[in-house]
Amino acid sequence: MYGIRYLKEVRQEISDAFVWYEEKKDGFGDDFVDTLEALITRIKANPFAFPIVKDEMRKAVMSRFPYNVYFEIVELELVVIAVFHTSRNPKDWQDRELD
Repeated sequence: MYGIRYLKEVRQEISDAFVWYEEKKDGFGDDFVDTLEALITRIKANPFAFPIVKDEMRKAVMSRFPYNVYFEIVELELVVIAVFHTSRNPKDWQDRELD
């Protein structure tokens, strides 16, 4: 199984989404995180099942929430580049560096 690393911007995106959903309904932020964790588990189990959308970047679609997870496979590590709301402009994350 692959290891996983999140770019610093991703941690902020997850935190922002959690807070937004939690403000809408108590516990909904936890539902968002649980759904994201389930998707990350699927990605780790079979990252090649997800389509390439740009260069070597792949996309996984979250269920229940309008978010996509963008990641790259770098040797035995999955680098999550963005956890991004589908209504936002994708140019906001496309130039992120795999630091």
